[in-house]
Amino acid sequence: MNSSLNNYQWLVRRELWEHRAIWMVPSVISAILILLSLFGQVHVFVFDAPLELRQQGAAMLAAIGVMYLVVLSVTVTLYYLDCLYDDRRDRSVLFWKSLPISDTETVLSKLIVGALVMPLVYYVISQVTALVVACILSVRYPDMRHIVWQGDVWLQIQVFLLYLSGLFTLWYLPLIGWSLLVSTTVKRAPLLWSVLPILVVFLIEKFFLGHLYLSRLIGDRFVGVAAIAFNKNFRASSSQSVWDMLNFKAVVTSTEVWLGLAVGVAFIVATIQLRKRRTEV
Repeated sequence: MNSSLNNYQWLVRRELWEHRAIWMVPSVISAILILLSLFGQVHVFVFDAPLELRQQGAAMLAAIGVMYLVVLSVTVTLYYLDCLYDDRRDRSVLFWKSLPISDTETVLSKLIVGALVMPLVYYVISQVTALVVACILSVRYPDMRHIVWQGDVWLQIQVFLLYLSGLFTLWYLPLIGWSLLVSTTVKRAPLLWSVLPILVVFLIEKFFLGHLYLSRLIGDRFVGVAAIAFNKNFRASSSQSVWDMLNFKAVVTSTEVWLGLAVGVAFIVATIQLRKRRTEV
């Protein structure tokens, strides 16, 4: 047990060493935001109503967090498509196979990095950045102090961002598994090969089968998360909070979530099995 945990620890460290974009990309974004808050021009609209102040503060904090989530989704996708492919391309896979580390541990460590470590890195950096930006803006624009310094709003935004991060991992697990499968299979251009089968499915259904059943399922997996993430009856008011907006029950009871988990796990298992048979490109 301890040996396995040590293996995962070193495998995760290896990913952080080899893929510096995991922390460099959010750091660069943070530097840009801090410079903009220091030297950029900010138009401040100060409202008198408490609800409007809360909404303005929440919108600012949420916008920073969501921006990092969007960038995270892109970097995680590229990471999953390249992580196993790079091992085979530079033949380092032969070295790692010579160590007492199983292919299961290797694949799962990369899954952990993309699904847990990278979101955690982005979350911490984004919140530190939001705090620094809030300090700078409250000094430059004293009227903004009542907007950016609202403890309950800040706490609700943390719940909102953590909820989205966890939900995205669950919802997009089939795409994560597919990316890992492509990464451990193809001989070149993993990004192209990850998209090409989806395009082929669409063309076959469109021109030969006369329906778009699978294409719609795949499309819903890309954009359908919003349909279950939020409560459709939510209306911002002084008596409602983020707990009223987030639809936890729909996530837990959603057939699409559970089917997606099953498909994602199947892809990951297939990746592990193929990893045992694949070596260099």
